[in-house]
Amino acid sequence: MAESFFAGKAGKDRLVLESQQTEFMMLALDGPKVFGGRIPRDAHIQMFITDEIFNIRHKLLGDSLNEAGVPEHPRERWLSVDEEIRRAIVKESPDQCRGRYRSDPIIIVPKPDA
Repeated sequence: MAESFFAGKAGKDRLVLESQQTEFMMLALDGPKVFGGRIPRDAHIQMFITDEIFNIRHKLLGDSLNEAGVPEHPRERWLSVDEEIRRAIVKESPDQCRGRYRSDPIIIVPKPDA
């Protein structure tokens, strides 16, 4: 699933995306203000992200935080911030998507297998 969203992402590799996510969460969790990226709505405008896809990602995030041994309070705060992002990036239809630039395709990922 993630490969479909991030493959060929305007030359951005996984490390850059991880760095941007880290900087965004540091800002959201009252850490250093070093994030210089786009707000979630604008950063994901070309991606058709459904509630189902968001739920899978959110669960994987929670599992990863647990596996990393993050204590309950910061883990729950992180997941709460992540949940707040839902309304900014989840869309009901591909018609709600648009390219950030004229050359950006709309990215639609098939439903995950049950």
